[in-house]
Amino acid sequence: VAAKGASVEQPPRPDLETLLSDPAMFTEAEAAFAALLTRWRLDYARLAGKDGCERAAQAGLRCIALSGTWNNLRQFNLPAVLELRDRKSSRHYVLVTALQDDRVTLELAGRPYEFTASEVDRYWYGRFQLVWMSPGVEENALKRGARGPTVLWLRAALARAGGSPAAAGELFDAALEEQVKAFQRAHRLTPDGVVGQLTLIQLAGYDSRRAPPRLWTAARAGN
Repeated sequence: VAAKGASVEQPPRPDLETLLSDPAMFTEAEAAFAALLTRWRLDYARLAGKDGCERAAQAGLRCIALSGTWNNLRQFNLPAVLELRDRKSSRHYVLVTALQDDRVTLELAGRPYEFTASEVDRYWYGRFQLVWMSPGVEENALKRGARGPTVLWLRAALARAGGSPAAAGELFDAALEEQVKAFQRAHRLTPDGVVGQLTLIQLAGYDSRRAPPRLWTAARAGN
């Protein structure tokens, strides 16, 4: 029995290479996507589709594959499936569930493991996939000259992001285009004034009614 007040030695944390080489970790893409959809409160097994993206679509989610950095993931602020490669160049898929400073939390076989970003960088070359809740707006359809209810949605979404009342008008005019460009610059997107997929993902993140899972929970600027 340990003496009163004595510290209890913690077992060593397994390194990432050891975890990836363990068959019990189930690092296939299907397992990672099942964990991802669980974060969205969905049951992977109950959704139809040949892969994770098709199953996500059944629940109204869209899937996007990108390459980037930890800063890109922080900007999206959504859990993502990372593609890792071990020392033998074998592919592994793991879910990143949290980012805090230089600490990264990965989920493997239903358990969280925390690493430094530099530890994961030995195996991650920037490829990741995430899912997001689309507001039902066709990508690239919202640009200067557009008109209708989707423009009203855009005005409301920008107002939520900026913490201000939404302006009126169903026309996507020059003033609204400048608002979109300012939003894009603030989120490190190409400021072209066109509401494409990456801009929609960022705008959707300000809709509290959809409550997506997050990598970090600090309040956004302006909220």
